[in-house]
Amino acid sequence: MNEKGREKFDLDMRSMAYWYRIWFLMDLGEIIGILLVQCIGGLWALRGLITIGTLFLFLSYITRFLGHCVDYRIR
Repeated sequence: MNEKGREKFDLDMRSMAYWYRIWFLMDLGEIIGILLVQCIGGLWALRGLITIGTLFLFLSYITRFLGHCVDYRIR
């Protein structure tokens, strides 16, 4: 491989590594967010602070919002 080809390859590999780190952090944030809502919302529902319907609505909202984020990342 010539010098310019090697430089381009190195840049591509570096940018891919950054992209996959960001993708991983976004996925991790999605999982942690849904887990927190389910745990805290479940406790609140058991204590009667919110209804099951409210918890379900909020989980649906988060899932739809994060789904749009995933669609944006794929494009």
